Amino acid sequence: MTFGNVLSNYLSLLAFFERGVSMPVFRWAWAVLLIVLHAKATPGQAAEPPPFAVDRPIMASIKGRPVCLKLSTGSLDRVILSSTLALELGLRPEASTPALLVGGEPTRAMRRGFAMLGLFGPATRARLAWFPDAPPPPDCDGTIGPAWLPFWTVRVQLPGLGGRQWVWPLEHSIASASYALVPIADQTISVLMAVERDLRYPLASAATANLLMNSLGGRIVPETWDEDMIPGVQRPVRLLVLNRPLVIGPWRFDRVAFNVQTGRDRLSSARGPRPMNPAPADPDEMLVKAKIPAGPAPSYTLILPRSALLRCASLVYEKKLRKLRLDCADVAVQS
Repeated sequence: MTFGNVLSNYLSLLAFFERGVSMPVFRWAWAVLLIVLHAKATPGQAAEPPPFAVDRPIMASIKGRPVCLKLSTGSLDRVILSSTLALELGLRPEASTPALLVGGEPTRAMRRGFAMLGLFGPATRARLAWFPDAPPPPDCDGTIGPAWLPFWTVRVQLPGLGGRQWVWPLEHSIASASYALVPIADQTISVLMAVERDLRYPLASAATANLLMNSLGGRIVPETWDEDMIPGVQRPVRLLVLNRPLVIGPWRFDRVAFNVQTGRDRLSSARGPRPMNPAPADPDEMLVKAKIPAGPAPSYTLILPRSALLRCASLVYEKKLRKLRLDCADVAVQS
């Protein structure tokens, strides 16, 4: 039996496990796959692929049909297809797709189904996702996150300047997202470096906005607008203008958008701002859960926009070492 056959059988078994085992067990199973891929690499076959250009399509196949995927570092890590492609391919959604929590409110916006996926190797049976209410992407068939790419290291090539390295612990999962763990004030914030998201400002969860307000000072601007939390699901946000800038790596932000009036995580009302007390649930939480947990702890998250990241040279996800590395010039600041 060839290595390709073994790999194909293992990935099929991994897809089967995803339906019925706990997340810790599933993460260990995926780690075994990465170890095998790393061990198989030969001097002419590097474990680390060439850099992924930020907007260059990643070619794959689904049910034998060629498709292109865009790298997504600011959303769910799994393969997410356009609803148009899912319909054309005849993908059958699972009957028991779990609810996705957005602001503590369950939404059934996501569909999941199995198909043969070819990605840097033989096609294997994989669980794919799509959002029926989301508009189709303009230039590709879907997205894929760093954790789903079968390499120990995923290097994202950016068009900006380098010169200095910043390194943060990396938290990632193929069922969630790839976060840098950044200390801010007395809290560790889960930060998404979203190369694909054209946000006006960094987007904070309610708990993060509360932390920034208390530690840096600021005021809330009355303007409200909608931002995408997940494909096809929007929530209202408002602007927090800080008295002192938020410094993360090479960036300095004096304005941060934050979520408002969403389920159990509300900081303000139509009558004006309320005291910014941490709420028990988080608007932009991306964890997939079957049930709404009772009284969860606040989730401290922050999404950095594409405009800030494009000023840097590279973003490297080192999954084996659980490190996220940024190569950027000190001048890459954002107001």
